[in-house]
Amino acid sequence: MNTNRFNPKFVGGEVGKLRADYAGNVTMIDDQIGEILETIQARGELDNTVIVFCSDPGEMNGDYGMIYKKNFLNGSVRIPFLMRTPDTLNNGAINRISDSPVEWIDIGPTLVELAGGTMTHHQFGKSLCPLLDGSEGNHREFAISQFAGETMLLNQEWKITLNTRNEPYLFFDVHNDPMEINNLAAIPKMKALETELRSQILEHRSQTQTPMDVEPKGKKIVSLGQIKRNQLLQTIPTLSIQRHGFHFHLQMRPMLRFTSTP
Repeated sequence: MNTNRFNPKFVGGEVGKLRADYAGNVTMIDDQIGEILETIQARGELDNTVIVFCSDPGEMNGDYGMIYKKNFLNGSVRIPFLMRTPDTLNNGAINRISDSPVEWIDIGPTLVELAGGTMTHHQFGKSLCPLLDGSEGNHREFAISQFAGETMLLNQEWKITLNTRNEPYLFFDVHNDPMEINNLAAIPKMKALETELRSQILEHRSQTQTPMDVEPKGKKIVSLGQIKRNQLLQTIPTLSIQRHGFHFHLQMRPMLRFTSTP
């Protein structure tokens, strides 16, 4: 393998070894999660426990000749999202899969609602409880993911990504091209739809990001949505501004599955 970190030149057999190693890591994680669930069950608390399984960005593992993450292709950006609650064991949601887009930031409001609490500060997560109890079929119109000044929008039909100049450079038909082979960006007949989706991204940014008067470590001003700095420090003082501004806007579109099995 050469020294290009994200797009190396593989030699024969390297991709297979990478994927075997990754599968081994997944098996190890699965075993460790199993031990946690077995301990909860031994305490007699499993049927009264909310379980959320999610992850950080994925791994390309040789897809498209790439490794690591830091891109908006499915291998990196589409992650698992499984939930089990005491109610889903009894309301027919067992092993039900929702195709609706969800985001990382939805976990917080969901857990707060399940615990009987309320959110006391302005934020952009949306509780998944209506999806869990079946009262809501479509959780979000689209999901947003952001990294290094670039933004991806994904709905149930299309995925589009803008670069730092707000120019579309990835554009896929989710239904007809699930493997993301045919990039539709800059194709003339797709221009109208491309413009519409780009406008949705820019509108979303304007509604959820407001520059703050803080420059951590000499970096550029960060965006915290519409949360004012004093509100943030008063309500969640242990959360750093840089972390909130970055991680809570690096949003994924996972697959949501309700299951009764560990």
